[in-house]
Amino acid sequence: MTHTAKLLRKTALGRITGALLLCCALSSPVAAAETDLTLPGPAGPLGATLSLPESVRAAVLILPGSGPTDRNGNSAFGLKTDTYRKLAEGLADHAIATLRADKRGVGTSGGDGNAVTLDAYARDADLLIDMLRDRGPQTCVWLAGHSEGGLIALKVAQRRDDLCGIILLATPGRPVSAILLEQLSRVPELENDLPMAQKAILQLVIGNPVPVADLPPSLQGLFAPQVQPFLIDLFAHNPTELAQATDLPLLIVQGDADLQIGMQDADVLAQARPDSQRLTLPGMTHVLKTTPGPTRQDNMTTYRDPNLPLTDGLVDAIAGFILDDRP
Repeated sequence: MTHTAKLLRKTALGRITGALLLCCALSSPVAAAETDLTLPGPAGPLGATLSLPESVRAAVLILPGSGPTDRNGNSAFGLKTDTYRKLAEGLADHAIATLRADKRGVGTSGGDGNAVTLDAYARDADLLIDMLRDRGPQTCVWLAGHSEGGLIALKVAQRRDDLCGIILLATPGRPVSAILLEQLSRVPELENDLPMAQKAILQLVIGNPVPVADLPPSLQGLFAPQVQPFLIDLFAHNPTELAQATDLPLLIVQGDADLQIGMQDADVLAQARPDSQRLTLPGMTHVLKTTPGPTRQDNMTTYRDPNLPLTDGLVDAIAGFILDDRP
């Protein structure tokens, strides 16, 4: 066992910074071939990219976050990060194969991006896991879920016995309904409409659709009729219960500059799984990059610049967890 692995175990619920993970950064880069694939999915084709190093020590399925996000971590709504592509490239340097896919209705993936549930995304993940497992010598696959993708990873873990473990990247620890209301409360322009937002969220929590005509214009897009079924399903899931439902090795990763998912969420997940390992990276935003300054505007630049690197220590920590703990 490496010195890093021992440190991770001794501080399972503590904060581990990139400074403790230098051993992993010393490994030599490994050449990886990237292949674009189209797989037959449950609701239409799934477009994906397989990153396959010459020598494979482990395999990871990267599960994307919320919204119409593509395989690289970008969307048509102004999200330009290349976060998942950079994660795949970094893991390839540690001889770790990855598979990342466009979500339903995004990029080259078919299907209706609104007609989804966490279970639907989990079915897509099942197909991707099967393909990734069959492409290499590994007998099990790791799941790395970002934000909403972390909840999907936990859902998948309830139904499969061929997973190695889970990495939760900026994943909700509290019900998403509570997190959404908290996020809306921090938007000054919505101050007068916040009571209506709270009422709408409460209705969706109990499974009742909300007439969009009853909402102010500022909220009608957020609670559009076509997305309400997904929100009802999403709000019905309790992240801590999902985390407690699996005993797979678990790494909880959180940045302290994340404006969407807070340290409280990582704390709750760690409490739900006392045997988990914990990594807190100073300055890391929700898109897994380091903010260049303290302001919200600084933070948001990490959402719009695909050239910015991932936060130092992130990839090395993930690789160390995977390679030290795999069966």
